[in-house]
Amino acid sequence: MLNSKKITVVTAILSLVPNAKVVCIGGKITQWLDDRPQPSDEEIAEKVAELEAQAEIEAKYKAIEDAIYKFYPAKQQAQDEKWVSSFTTKLKAQGVADLEVKIVDMATSFFSGTNLSEVIADVDDEQKPLFEKLVKVGIRTEWAELCVTEGKSAIAENREPVYSEFPVIN
Repeated sequence: MLNSKKITVVTAILSLVPNAKVVCIGGKITQWLDDRPQPSDEEIAEKVAELEAQAEIEAKYKAIEDAIYKFYPAKQQAQDEKWVSSFTTKLKAQGVADLEVKIVDMATSFFSGTNLSEVIADVDDEQKPLFEKLVKVGIRTEWAELCVTEGKSAIAENREPVYSEFPVIN
């Protein structure tokens, strides 16, 4: 039986033979007590390679999350969701049509070089604070989506991701 990467080998064996009855000492299976046949070294090696590749991909996806959460933490995202829900309801109650389309267009124009005050310049003064908050959330969300897209591309192309800077919104 393979001796390298003992914990991974044990994990591989148990994924090949779920709930196998074994005795483990020091991360190594020392006795096979199961009625089912023990996997061959070749089967174990293939499973180890599969699990390691899977773990590597999962680590890369975790790195994408970490890059986003570094600048846009989960707590802030949760608060933003509440603002969006509240302000969207208020603006729709005030008769604003196609609100989501307007917010997406405004947030997207920010990434084309338009600053926030220019983005919301044509909004009614009474509604401007609500739109401003929604556009800021849209900008942060768009940035996070761009990071996910870049991270996935980097994984597919087997390279390091190059994330855009977190947007400074004035």
